[in-house]
Amino acid sequence: MEPEMQMLVGLGFMMVAFIVSLIYMGILYTIIRYLKKYHFRKWKDLGSPSSLFGMGFEGGWRLKSFMSSGDYLYLRDERLSEIIANLKKVEKLFAVILIILVALVFCKIFISA
Repeated sequence: MEPEMQMLVGLGFMMVAFIVSLIYMGILYTIIRYLKKYHFRKWKDLGSPSSLFGMGFEGGWRLKSFMSSGDYLYLRDERLSEIIANLKKVEKLFAVILIILVALVFCKIFISA
């Protein structure tokens, strides 16, 4: 593949990664709002996260642990489970995109050398 084409492909994947990360943040914000509205006590237990950037490391860690451990299932809320399942799908998609980007960089460095 020619260098110009490699660069275009790489930029394309970076743009897709950026868009996927925006989608991820949107879903995460939806989860925060949903918890506050329908599961206020749990939202308080998680440190009352209010925004993606204002919750800090500890608040983000609590929220991530809550979703990763499956604790949200104890709330028996189908809609919340759907939203979190969608977030997990986006996480997987983002991981695949990052692997492809790393592979492209690896190919660029070692194959063209």
